[in-house]
Parts: sequence; C-alpha cells; structure tokens
Amino acid sequence: MSEKETPLGPPGEGEPAEKSGGPERTIIDDIIEQGLAGQAEAAAPADSPAQEDPPGREENPPPPPSKNKPSSVYLYLLVMFGAAFLMLLLAYFVQQRNRDAVQDDLELLTASRQELLEQIKGLEEENVQLQADLNREKTQGGKTEEENQNLKEYLASIQTQLTKENNKALAASYLWYVDQFMRDRDYPMAAAAIVFSADPYHGKYERNPAQNQQYQSYRQELIDRGYLQQLDHPRNGGTDIYFTDRWNPSQNVDAAKLSILWCVLEAYFVQEYGQAASQYLSNTVLAFPDTDLKQTGSFALEQLQNAKDGLVESKWLTVDGDGILHEGFGPDGAKPDILYNLPFELPAQMILYR
Repeated sequence: MSEKETPLGPPGEGEPAEKSGGPERTIIDDIIEQGLAGQAEAAAPADSPAQEDPPGREENPPPPPSKNKPSSVYLYLLVMFGAAFLMLLLAYFVQQRNRDAVQDDLELLTASRQELLEQIKGLEEENVQLQADLNREKTQGGKTEEENQNLKEYLASIQTQLTKENNKALAASYLWYVDQFMRDRDYPMAAAAIVFSADPYHGKYERNPAQNQQYQSYRQELIDRGYLQQLDHPRNGGTDIYFTDRWNPSQNVDAAKLSILWCVLEAYFVQEYGQAASQYLSNTVLAFPDTDLKQTGSFALEQLQNAKDGLVESKWLTVDGDGILHEGFGPDGAKPDILYNLPFELPAQMILYR
C-alpha cells in the first residue's frame, strides 16, 4: 500500500482520545454535581446547631411594658389615696354635722335672747318694787321681824335669779359672736371676743355639751393659729388665756383697732350701753372715716355700721362735716358724767389728744 492506513483498534491503544461527548457533557456533569450537593444540605438534621452570631452582635432588647397597663405600685397608691379621701370626707361630714347642731343651738339661744332680756327686765322691776316695800316697812314698822326676814330672803332669791338669767343671756350672745367671727375667718375679732368677754363668762354659765365642745374647739383653734396663748396663771377676771405678742392690742396698732371694734359691738349690742359704745368710737382712731380696718371681716364691718347708725339715731353720736364722730348727749339730752375705759392699754402712737 502506498498510503499509510489508520489502525482500527479501540481507543486508548493509540493516541489518547478526547472525552466522550465534548463540552456539552462537561456542563451536564457540573449541573448534576450541584444538584446532589443541594440534596445533601437539605437532608441535614433540623436540630443541628445554628451558626453563632459573630462576636459583638447583641440580641434585640425586649419591648418595654405597655403604658396603659397599671403596675402594682400605681394600683396600691390609688387604693391608698382613695381610702385617705374617704376618711377626709367622713371627717368633714362629722364636723359639719356637729357645726349644724351647734348652729341650731345658737339659733335657739338667739331667738330666746329677747325673751331672756324681758325676763331680766321684769325681775329688775320686781326687785326695785320689793326693795321699796322693804324700805317702807322698815320706816313704818308695820310688819313683824319675821315678815321682814321673809321679804329679804325673797328679794335675795330674785336677785340671784336675775344674775343667773343675765349671765345666761350674756354667755349666749358671746358664743354667738365668736361663732360668727370664726365662720367669717375673722380670727383677730374672735380672739378679742374670747379674751375680753366670752372666757370670763365661761365659768359663770354652764353651756350644754355641744356648745361647750364648740367653744373649746374655737378656743384651741385660735391658740393653734397663733392668735391666743394659754397662760400658766389666771389674769384679772379669772381667764387663763391672752393674746400672743403678735396680736397684743397694747403693742400692735392693727390688733388694737380690732379690739376697740369688739368693745364697740359688745357695748352696743350685748351690754346695751349706748354711751360706752359712743365713747369707744369718738375717743379713739375709729372716730375718723379714713381709719384702715382692712383686716376686719365683712360681718364685723356690717355690725359696726349698724352700731354707728343706731348711735346716731339715738343721739349718742354726732357726725361733723368731715365725717368725724363725736360723743352726743343721748336721747334725753343729758349726758351722764361717766367715762368708760377700754379693757387694755392703747399703744402710745394711738393715744389721741382731742
């Protein structure tokens, strides 16, 4: 043979043969291998340990508690606050009930005050008549000694009853004024009424338990508020209570004005001494229309105006063109030569030379 023949033996016995299938076969093999790898991963157990987070990465904090849900502390505080409020409300109703009871008693006393005054007037007239009868019998000598002794004893009993009824009416009036001042929060006026009037009469007439309790509570409240102080010995008049230095009318001008005002109201409305009330007004700074009484309550000012009007009408007061008050001569035009002194010494800057 002139040409070279290719051997017909199986591949591999001569030159190495190319991979069967070419490039297409290679791509198919790669896809199969990737699919098998994915199946192996899917077949891994579910409880295999999870991959740990890299260092430095923190877990997310739990969400904050809802603001709408009250905590146990808030609930406890709410319960305690509610209990305290109920206790205060109960105390208020109890106190109001006691005040109403005392007010009812005061209204009864006020309503019967005129009746007491009429009884006192009748007893005074009877006293005068009995005294005249006794003097006449002594002069004429017409009755036996025994009859005269009986008349004296009856006269003494009338005088005792007269004193008792008079003290009862005064005590009722003073308690009524103290109650009005306290309700008006006019504590200086209430203190003056207690020191100069109500407390000296406190032991002369036994009030009922409700009235006595109310009076003692007013007295103690004025001590706690710093208007009055408890003394370790009785003063003149038998009372063991007096003003503190801040409200002493002998040292404080404003306190002196209010104490004078109380003396005016007591003389005119309680004691019914028109001349005394006119002197307390005309001989002090209260005579001038521009006197400052800004610390006085509305009730006291209303009473003062009523007293002035009554004194002018009864001619115990006169008013000049400048509005200054002067003592008058009274309804009879004959002024008694009597000087009524205040129950305390005025501060030096308040003494008038008129």
